[in-house]
Amino acid sequence: MAYKILYIEDLEASSLAMDIEQHDIAVTPHKPTSFDEVFVEMTSDTFQAILLDFKLDEESDRVILFNAPSLAQNLRTKNIEDKKYKPIFLITNQENISTYYKDFTSHDLFDFVKTKTEFRQRLSEMCTRIKSFIEGYKTIAASDNNLQKILQATDSQYSVVDYLIKETLEGDQYKDNINKIAFYIYHKIIKSFNFLIGEDILSARLGIKKNSLDWNSLLNEFTEYKYKGIYSSSHNRWWWNEIEEWWFNKTNGQNIRRLKGSARCEKISQITGLKRLFPVEKSIHSKSEYFWTICLDKLLPIDPLDGLELRKKDLLPWQDKEYISMEASLESSKLNKYLNNIDREKMIEYNKTL
Repeated sequence: MAYKILYIEDLEASSLAMDIEQHDIAVTPHKPTSFDEVFVEMTSDTFQAILLDFKLDEESDRVILFNAPSLAQNLRTKNIEDKKYKPIFLITNQENISTYYKDFTSHDLFDFVKTKTEFRQRLSEMCTRIKSFIEGYKTIAASDNNLQKILQATDSQYSVVDYLIKETLEGDQYKDNINKIAFYIYHKIIKSFNFLIGEDILSARLGIKKNSLDWNSLLNEFTEYKYKGIYSSSHNRWWWNEIEEWWFNKTNGQNIRRLKGSARCEKISQITGLKRLFPVEKSIHSKSEYFWTICLDKLLPIDPLDGLELRKKDLLPWQDKEYISMEASLESSKLNKYLNNIDREKMIEYNKTL
């Protein structure tokens, strides 16, 4: 198989290992007995990535005096010394792992963290992501610390990358540290709303439903604007500046934001000759059809003016604000806990009018 990973798990691991191997990833399960013994396996050049269970002491007749974070921390330190890096993924039986995310000191230890339930439910996607990380690490290693090469961006595309990103990733703190660069790009760029947009945001800004019969044909129109850098095999992203320029050139300088979603859809249908493009519709309790972002809960298009702003994370200068719709909030969205105080009050007052 093309990819080989080490799976460190205290419990029986053969079932999950066999499932993963259906996706062209060879898995070597390893039941830890001592720190030194498992660390030798982790540093072996045989494996391109490590999959770790969070708790390694779940068998009642065994006592393990170390856990996944301690293993990962030591491996990351060893990586820096040897200049050999590999991705590390964490899975856990604990359904509530929010306390882990609050531990900032552990945040850059693992390339992603998932519950075992979610990992199994989205196995094909997770395996694609594992392979994407492995390839991403290789790309970074061969890039000579050149961010434009890592992102595989044209000069035009690279011109919209915020200068703070360039200064950070090409600076001394990140230089030659493949793990830190990989983590930063994935969590600060790929997993946020910014100059790269995903399919849901693209649908919102074009005013076109993703289930339109000609949606894939429309995406083919934007092939040259698609992001091709690391993680592109697992996360579809597009350079918004180039799609906006495409629109600008096709409409003689018309501002796409000044049109309702239905008008954008109609215009694009005329431009492309694609007749089976269907306009997106307002969600319940929304007023505007000037769609630009999505409800982070329902992934439906909304105008930011209709959205309720989330304070889920501290946004960096190039990251767009995140919202949920009034509809999702009134349905007791799990994201309600991240609402800012003004929008929380706004939701409560609106609910009184229903």
